Amino acid sequence: MATVKARKRKKGTVYCAEVRLKGHPRFSQTFDRKSEAVRWAEETEIALRNGSYVANELPNGMRFWRSTKAKPLPNSSKNASRSRMMAASRSASE
Repeated sequence: MATVKARKRKKGTVYCAEVRLKGHPRFSQTFDRKSEAVRWAEETEIALRNGSYVANELPNGMRFWRSTKAKPLPNSSKNASRSRMMAASRSASE
């Protein structure tokens, strides 16, 4: 099921489209125009229902980028021990 919600922001209204189907992950994306949000939601839902959506592929027009303000975590002993524990739990589950 696809839904489009309007959200007020400092720079105006944006539209958040969300597609939820049983047995599939939830997809959402934000647009400046409602027509773009509706089109994306319909196309993504149809692709999921028809089985033409491939999980390794992003839906049409969806992009991810890293924020320029993102800072890496400091290399402290606490973070190092946490990453070792996570690696150990991943290898144990495989």
